[in-house]
Amino acid sequence: MKKFFTLIAAALLSMGASAQSITWSDVADAGKLEGTYSNGDFKLTRVDNDNKHSIDANSATFGTAAEPVKFTHRLKTGGKSSNKNGLSLTIPSAGTLKVYVRTGSNSATDRNIVLTQGSSELYNKVVQESDVTETIDDTNVYPVISVSVVAGTVEVTYPVNSLNFYGFEFVAGEGGGEQGGEGGEGGEQGGDTPAGSALIDYPTSLAGIAIGGTCTTNETVKIHGNKDAVQAIQFKNGYTTDNVINANHATLTVDGGFKAGDVITVAGVFNNADDTKQSAVTLFTGEEGEKNTDIWTSQLFINGRTATEDPTPETYTLEADYASLKLGRANGLTGATGTWVTLLKVERTGTGISEVLNVKVAQDGAIYNMAGQKVDASYKGIVIQNGRKFVNK
Repeated sequence: MKKFFTLIAAALLSMGASAQSITWSDVADAGKLEGTYSNGDFKLTRVDNDNKHSIDANSATFGTAAEPVKFTHRLKTGGKSSNKNGLSLTIPSAGTLKVYVRTGSNSATDRNIVLTQGSSELYNKVVQESDVTETIDDTNVYPVISVSVVAGTVEVTYPVNSLNFYGFEFVAGEGGGEQGGEGGEGGEQGGDTPAGSALIDYPTSLAGIAIGGTCTTNETVKIHGNKDAVQAIQFKNGYTTDNVINANHATLTVDGGFKAGDVITVAGVFNNADDTKQSAVTLFTGEEGEKNTDIWTSQLFINGRTATEDPTPETYTLEADYASLKLGRANGLTGATGTWVTLLKVERTGTGISEVLNVKVAQDGAIYNMAGQKVDASYKGIVIQNGRKFVNK
């Protein structure tokens, strides 16, 4: 039997006319678990083969002091998600999904929620009690997770341990919600991205990054002589098998595609007792099962186990437009080993190649990269000097 639970008092959940919500309303409903809850064509399906889920009375306030959203009950997951315990949401159309969630432990600092739609990871962030944004009469106000979605299924997982869900809300047609919750991390990615915008900004957000194969995002790596753990994307294996692309890579996408002049910044490390090992990443294009077309390969990453400095950022400026890009562990390295990317950023500078080429530069020997930025003679890659474009090696 499908059942729809909603808060009876309208003041408890403020929504627009186009919003659909799924919550757990009163004490009479506590403990009455259903496999599916729905509000029209917006649906929540539970997978709980270990019988970990339960519903109980628990008050919580989300949002802001100016626009609070109050709840009286919660769905407790009781354990980490797996093939035996998880949630999925059926999204009827493009719009914004809002998730009202708190950690299942007041002291835990490592319990993350992951929202995935298709091959794209929409959100991945640790949920902590310290996330409180403000208070109302000594009552904590917690942030709302808000992400843009399209029609289809959104998987809700919590790989470390249990989380408590107070409600889910879908608002049709709004789109462009903040990746990271209200006042949180990330930003909107519209089709007309303004100059100076970060299209992709990891580790602040995983928006625009979808991983596959043996790659993982919920990872940390030790740096500074094996002392400090930092968040990273791990590339365990190479991105080709028998000279064709396999699944071991990250796919990068932004609305409207990447443009010539977009600047990509990458930093990373490997962590191995054998300092003769090597790691780097390659930016490439192509489809799985087809031969890759490599665009750029980074310099060798440092060994975080032995080096005490920070991972070294380096940049590459796209010379052409691409609908999407892929990033993988570089092939052909001597002693290739597991590779961790600690920084991955794509920025739209607003200074395109054509603008750079049309600038009337003085014949003074100044060197510019393809983003129009002045660089020195040590810069590697395509540069412009005295109006002439060439590769500086």
